[in-house]
Formats: sequence, structure tokens, C-alpha cells
Amino acid sequence: GRSDAVAMAPYGAMQASLVAADVGYLDAAGLLWQKDDPALFLDDCHLSVSGHVALATMIQEKLGQLGWL
Repeated sequence: GRSDAVAMAPYGAMQASLVAADVGYLDAAGLLWQKDDPALFLDDCHLSVSGHVALATMIQEKLGQLGWL
């Protein structure tokens, strides 16, 4: 079944705290959990193939928003 997003929350919070104001940040774990699709994960924090595809798409979209693509 679907695991709890709580497992990755501290890691995401730590990453967010390290980001400088002029650097883009993508809360990938949070966004993936919001999709509420258990097929994206193998367990609490490891992505399946479809999870990696979703992550790559989110990265591409974020880079486009930042004007880096």
C-alpha cells in the first residue's frame, strides 16, 4: 500500500532551509506525495519507474519556470 509522506518531510525541510533566495527549489517529495499515486513509489522514499518519469517531468517544468531551459 501507499506509505506515509512523513518519512521524507524532515529531509525536505532541511533542503528548503539550505536554499538561497536566488536559487530555485523543487519540493519533489512533497509534490510526488500530493499526486496520491502509490504506483510512484516502491516504499516510503524510493521511486518506481513511473515515479522517476514524474520527477523528471517536474524538474523540466521547474527549470522552464526559472528560465533555465
